[in-house]
Amino acid sequence: MKRIMIKILAFILTTIDKIKLLFKPKCRLERETIVISPMSWKSFTPPLDNASDFQYDIKYLELSSIKQSDFAKIIAYIGKIEVGQLKSFGQKLQWLQIPSHGANGFERKSLYKNENVVVSCVKDVYSEPIAQYCISAYYLFNTYSFRPKGNKSDRCDIIPDKVNIMILGVGNIGMTLAKKCYQMGWSVLGVKRHIPEHLPECIKAIYTLDEAMTHLKDVDYVVNILPEDDSTKKICNIEFFEAMKSSAIFCNVGRKSAVIDKDIAYAVKNGIIRGAILDVHDDYNYDTPDIILTGHSSSVSRENDEKFDRYFSVQLNAFLDGQEIKNKITLR
Repeated sequence: MKRIMIKILAFILTTIDKIKLLFKPKCRLERETIVISPMSWKSFTPPLDNASDFQYDIKYLELSSIKQSDFAKIIAYIGKIEVGQLKSFGQKLQWLQIPSHGANGFERKSLYKNENVVVSCVKDVYSEPIAQYCISAYYLFNTYSFRPKGNKSDRCDIIPDKVNIMILGVGNIGMTLAKKCYQMGWSVLGVKRHIPEHLPECIKAIYTLDEAMTHLKDVDYVVNILPEDDSTKKICNIEFFEAMKSSAIFCNVGRKSAVIDKDIAYAVKNGIIRGAILDVHDDYNYDTPDIILTGHSSSVSRENDEKFDRYFSVQLNAFLDGQEIKNKITLR
């Protein structure tokens, strides 16, 4: 009964907010600014907490169907986009919000005609589901229920109460994972490009990537969450796996370019490491039941759309009000 009353109250409050929005004064000409939302994100609605006085339109259209001459400003909230589409907006493209955690190639200045364009990514949506995936994957590696039918293995052990984990990349997602592991009594090592002056309570030590190689032998579980750039491509190679314990498990929820397919296949099949869980991977025949593949699903959650909408609402209002945009990408 209490849950029903809460839902009714939430509906009433939402309806009131929508009514208020209808009577909100508009001090800018209609169609001055357009926010483009891709067809794949139909759940997005104009933010109810819009603090801006600017008028803007939400368009659920493919970018190629928008005539840039119709609008004074273009703010694109995008899913997939072609390079040619970006350039076609010229100087009118003022802010680009991409729905991925990393830059994903959008950091290239050459993509934009407006050199002052603001490009931002998402840091606050995918952390929880990815952290839960990584922890679940470690436990479920040892159960047959997590494997395709018939793919049994003799490398299943009971998981100890305390696990030593190394997280490659302790940014937003990595820190969420580190906190959860710490709460479970795990010992956490982190890897980061720049070592912070003060360690968070949940992390025992943080190393650079080069330093981490000498500490791989101390951990039971290695999780890669590093973003993609020239320094992280093919870092998980045979030398990397040979530095790990033979009883350790590797998990990749970062970029597939970090892992050399033939090297991890060789390492697992030959017992150099115990196994791997790859959420991002190529179409490659790893030929072993001890490499478990999932379909780029570590970030999936039923709450993602709602979180994304709320995140974009905050970002949109900040942009329209001339405030700082979060998680800006440095163009180079």
